[in-house]
Amino acid sequence: MASKHVWTMGMVLVAMQAAPAAGAENLKKCREISEPSARLACYDSLSSPGEPETPDKRIERQTRQFGLNEQQKAPEERKEVEQVSAKIASVRGGRVTLDNGMIWKVTDGSRMIDWLREGQIATIRPGLFSGYRMTVGGVTGKAVVVRTQ
Repeated sequence: MASKHVWTMGMVLVAMQAAPAAGAENLKKCREISEPSARLACYDSLSSPGEPETPDKRIERQTRQFGLNEQQKAPEERKEVEQVSAKIASVRGGRVTLDNGMIWKVTDGSRMIDWLREGQIATIRPGLFSGYRMTVGGVTGKAVVVRTQ
Protein backbone atom coordinates (compact mmCIF):
# COMPACT_ATOMS: atom_id res chain seq x y z
CA MET A 1 0.00 0.00 0.00
CA ALA A 2 2.81 2.42 0.88
CA SER A 3 4.53 1.73 -2.45
CA LYS A 4 1.30 2.70 -4.23
CA HIS A 5 1.34 6.10 -2.50
CA VAL A 6 5.02 6.62 -3.32
CA TRP A 7 4.36 5.79 -6.98
CA THR A 8 1.37 8.18 -7.07
CA MET A 9 3.40 11.00 -5.50
CA GLY A 10 6.18 10.37 -8.01
CA MET A 11 3.73 10.67 -10.90
CA VAL A 12 2.32 13.91 -9.46
CA LEU A 13 5.84 15.38 -9.21
CA VAL A 14 6.64 14.38 -12.79
CA ALA A 15 3.41 15.97 -14.01
CA MET A 16 4.13 19.18 -12.09
CA GLN A 17 7.55 19.44 -13.70
CA ALA A 18 6.18 18.68 -17.18
CA ALA A 19 3.54 21.45 -17.09
CA PRO A 20 6.02 24.37 -17.08
CA ALA A 21 8.05 22.64 -19.77
CA ALA A 22 4.97 22.38 -22.00
CA GLY A 23 4.18 26.05 -21.36
CA ALA A 24 7.76 27.05 -22.18
CA GLU A 25 7.57 25.06 -25.42
CA ASN A 26 4.38 26.92 -26.44
CA LEU A 27 6.04 30.27 -25.64
CA LYS A 28 9.03 29.28 -27.77
CA LYS A 29 6.72 28.51 -30.71
CA CYS A 30 5.10 31.93 -30.37
CA ARG A 31 8.52 33.67 -30.22
CA GLU A 32 9.51 32.04 -33.51
CA ILE A 33 6.62 33.67 -35.41
CA SER A 34 8.03 36.66 -37.32
CA GLU A 35 4.77 38.41 -38.28
CA PRO A 36 3.75 40.67 -35.31
CA SER A 37 -0.05 40.19 -35.47
CA ALA A 38 0.26 36.40 -35.82
CA ARG A 39 2.75 36.33 -32.92
CA LEU A 40 0.36 38.39 -30.77
CA ALA A 41 -2.51 36.04 -31.65
CA CYS A 42 -0.34 33.10 -30.59
CA TYR A 43 0.41 34.72 -27.21
CA ASP A 44 -3.27 35.61 -26.77
CA SER A 45 -4.29 32.00 -27.39
CA LEU A 46 -1.98 30.92 -24.56
CA SER A 47 -3.31 33.42 -22.06
CA SER A 48 -7.06 33.28 -22.67
CA PRO A 49 -8.93 29.97 -23.01
CA GLY A 50 -11.97 31.62 -24.62
CA GLU A 51 -14.52 34.37 -24.34
CA PRO A 52 -16.32 34.44 -21.01
CA GLU A 53 -20.03 33.72 -21.21
CA THR A 54 -22.23 36.75 -20.55
CA PRO A 55 -25.13 36.38 -18.10
CA ASP A 56 -27.66 36.89 -20.92
CA LYS A 57 -26.05 34.17 -23.06
CA ARG A 58 -25.97 31.80 -20.07
CA ILE A 59 -29.68 32.33 -19.34
CA GLU A 60 -30.56 31.90 -23.02
CA ARG A 61 -28.55 28.66 -23.21
CA GLN A 62 -30.09 27.28 -20.01
CA THR A 63 -33.62 28.29 -20.97
CA ARG A 64 -33.38 26.31 -24.23
CA GLN A 65 -32.78 23.14 -22.20
CA PHE A 66 -35.14 23.79 -19.27
CA GLY A 67 -37.42 20.82 -18.58
CA LEU A 68 -35.61 18.29 -20.74
CA ASN A 69 -34.37 15.17 -18.98
CA GLU A 70 -30.64 14.56 -18.59
CA GLN A 71 -30.43 12.24 -21.62
CA GLN A 72 -32.01 14.91 -23.83
CA LYS A 73 -29.57 17.64 -22.81
CA ALA A 74 -26.13 18.26 -24.23
CA PRO A 75 -23.51 17.59 -21.51
CA GLU A 76 -22.39 21.23 -21.40
CA GLU A 77 -25.97 22.39 -20.91
CA ARG A 78 -27.02 20.37 -17.89
CA LYS A 79 -27.12 23.28 -15.47
CA GLU A 80 -30.58 24.81 -15.35
CA VAL A 81 -32.06 28.19 -14.63
CA GLU A 82 -34.21 28.39 -11.52
CA GLN A 83 -37.48 28.86 -13.41
CA VAL A 84 -39.07 29.73 -16.74
CA SER A 85 -41.97 32.17 -17.13
CA ALA A 86 -43.86 32.73 -20.38
CA LYS A 87 -47.32 33.54 -21.69
CA ILE A 88 -49.67 30.68 -22.46
CA ALA A 89 -50.16 30.50 -26.22
CA SER A 90 -52.68 27.63 -26.21
CA VAL A 91 -54.23 24.93 -24.02
CA ARG A 92 -55.39 21.72 -25.73
CA GLY A 93 -55.96 18.24 -24.37
CA GLY A 94 -53.85 18.59 -21.25
CA ARG A 95 -51.00 20.23 -23.15
CA VAL A 96 -49.95 23.80 -22.52
CA THR A 97 -48.01 25.58 -25.27
CA LEU A 98 -46.06 28.65 -24.19
CA ASP A 99 -45.17 31.58 -26.42
CA ASN A 100 -41.47 30.63 -26.15
CA GLY A 101 -42.19 27.37 -28.03
CA MET A 102 -42.15 25.02 -25.04
CA ILE A 103 -44.94 22.45 -24.77
CA TRP A 104 -45.76 21.00 -21.34
CA LYS A 105 -48.11 18.11 -20.56
CA VAL A 106 -50.07 18.35 -17.31
CA THR A 107 -49.70 14.97 -15.55
CA ASP A 108 -51.30 15.86 -12.21
CA GLY A 109 -53.45 18.76 -11.08
CA SER A 110 -55.74 18.23 -14.05
CA ARG A 111 -58.49 20.43 -12.54
CA MET A 112 -56.14 23.37 -12.92
CA ILE A 113 -56.17 22.89 -16.69
CA ASP A 114 -59.82 24.00 -16.78
CA TRP A 115 -58.81 27.47 -15.55
CA LEU A 116 -55.95 28.12 -17.95
CA ARG A 117 -56.40 30.68 -20.73
CA GLU A 118 -54.26 32.17 -23.48
CA GLY A 119 -52.26 35.19 -22.35
CA GLN A 120 -51.88 34.10 -18.71
CA ILE A 121 -48.33 33.92 -17.39
CA ALA A 122 -47.18 30.40 -16.51
CA THR A 123 -44.16 29.86 -14.29
CA ILE A 124 -42.46 26.47 -14.23
CA ARG A 125 -40.01 25.47 -11.52
CA PRO A 126 -38.24 22.23 -10.64
CA GLY A 127 -40.17 20.20 -8.04
CA LEU A 128 -38.89 19.59 -4.54
CA PHE A 129 -37.63 16.07 -5.25
CA SER A 130 -38.16 15.61 -8.99
CA GLY A 131 -40.19 16.75 -11.95
CA TYR A 132 -41.57 20.23 -12.59
CA ARG A 133 -44.43 22.28 -11.16
CA MET A 134 -46.41 24.92 -13.05
CA THR A 135 -48.13 27.86 -11.39
CA VAL A 136 -50.24 30.37 -13.28
CA GLY A 137 -51.00 33.94 -12.23
CA GLY A 138 -54.59 34.24 -11.04
CA VAL A 139 -55.07 30.45 -10.70
CA THR A 140 -54.85 28.70 -7.34
CA GLY A 141 -52.69 25.60 -7.06
CA LYS A 142 -49.86 23.90 -8.90
CA ALA A 143 -49.82 21.32 -11.66
CA VAL A 144 -47.19 18.63 -12.14
CA VAL A 145 -45.91 18.96 -15.70
CA VAL A 146 -43.55 17.20 -18.10
CA ARG A 147 -41.95 18.94 -21.04
CA THR A 148 -42.79 17.26 -24.34
CA GLN A 149 -41.11 19.73 -26.66
